[in-house]
Amino acid sequence: PHPSLAAEQEAMAAPGTGRGVVITGAAGALGKLARQECEDLGFRVLGLDLAAPRCQGGPKIAGSSVADRSKVDRATEDLSKEGAVTGLFDGYDTVIHLAADGRPSADFISDVMPSNIEATFRVLEEAKRAGVRRVIFASTNHTQHGATMEVGSHAGSMDWSRLDGLGGPGSVRVSDPLHRAGPDSFYAVSKVCGEAMGYLYSRVQRSFEFVALRIGWCLYEKPTDLQGTDCEDYLRSMFLSHRDFRGFIRGALLADLEPHQGFLVAYAVSRNGRRVFDIEDSVRALGYDPVDDAEHFYDKAPPGSRLPAAGAACPPMLSVVSAALARVAAACCCSS
Repeated sequence: PHPSLAAEQEAMAAPGTGRGVVITGAAGALGKLARQECEDLGFRVLGLDLAAPRCQGGPKIAGSSVADRSKVDRATEDLSKEGAVTGLFDGYDTVIHLAADGRPSADFISDVMPSNIEATFRVLEEAKRAGVRRVIFASTNHTQHGATMEVGSHAGSMDWSRLDGLGGPGSVRVSDPLHRAGPDSFYAVSKVCGEAMGYLYSRVQRSFEFVALRIGWCLYEKPTDLQGTDCEDYLRSMFLSHRDFRGFIRGALLADLEPHQGFLVAYAVSRNGRRVFDIEDSVRALGYDPVDDAEHFYDKAPPGSRLPAAGAACPPMLSVVSAALARVAAACCCSS
């Protein structure tokens, strides 16, 4: 890591510093990886989740198979409830807030509002009260995928011709205005709201530092796991390998936020040849350069990908699926 990050890592891990990390949504796929990284760095970790975790799955992977209760140190009530996290952040330096309803198809009033907006407010309020130094917020690639999904389809689709219209792979930036690249779902809207709350607490109220990671799709070990499915193209663009997610978490924990006035929104996707996002500013800010690329997996995969060759015009998805399959994909695709 960058020398300044290495020095801070050593200081944070030093015995007797009292530094520690609280992880909400600890039983989920991202929670397990974040915990591994924090523990490898020598931090105390407190994992929080529901007594019966509701974890996000995806095509071919059921949410129930993702949940790992062994990573939960303290069961909580629904985080949208007043008092659910009161006192749990005391003595901890950092909160990694991963808990959310990650379904792009989730109903706004009954699901998104309480799980993603009210719960985030409760977490940030308690972080402020407890004197937490930094909050790391799981935002999502979906905050800007509205410009690249297939119009009229689900949030796990990808329209390569729309990406070409924006300038091709790697052309969308965090700083792009909303009219250029905006959210693809109410789930994504809730994450834009979470980022805005983070700005308020960090830049305006000066309560704590805030890092929002616009996370790619990290559920699958290989982007080829969905080859031939309705979500293949989206995963190929938004793929985030497990080791790259851990690297971005490490960067979010240790990066110097003074140049950013305590507030940073950054991408966390692998260096995919067909990614939507320009990740270079994020790499510099976090001090982590992702090592994986979905295209390397396809180089080793059997033929049959529906994606055009590099440099060719990118047509919209050509596969035709039944209405039932489209409904299933819309309901279960594609979290964070």
